[in-house]
Amino acid sequence: MGEVRAQANVGSVDDHLFVGACVAGEQHEIGMRMVAETMESQGWHVYFTGANTPTASLTELVGRLNVHVLGISCATAMHLAVVRQLVKSVRESGRPTRIVVGGRMFNEFPGLWKKVGADGFAEDASTAVRVAAKVAGLKSVATSPAAASKA
Repeated sequence: MGEVRAQANVGSVDDHLFVGACVAGEQHEIGMRMVAETMESQGWHVYFTGANTPTASLTELVGRLNVHVLGISCATAMHLAVVRQLVKSVRESGRPTRIVVGGRMFNEFPGLWKKVGADGFAEDASTAVRVAAKVAGLKSVATSPAAASKA
């Protein structure tokens, strides 16, 4: 994790809030846990909901808090419909929350993140920090060529 954190350095993010979640039914939380820890180490305020978080709960959380970036993890194809529904629900909430997705499904199928309506995609924890900063409009983003092509 120390090496991932060092690669992710993007500077100060002030009071930006990142919520990391695995959609309803998704049990693979290790990747999102790594993203959440890396985001926190880079100065983000982080709320990690863990595995199997219902869409209604996440939508309510986004509506109640000033969430700058929602990170969604999806490892299997059977949960893609839930990702789409979550993105749609967040968009319909009227909040300006930006959405970054990741997980095996998005790593294996380039461009899938656009089809579910996300604002960006990150293949790993260090890239997630840079992509989140970029979609949140932070000016001190030190993007790599890989992160720039995904956000």
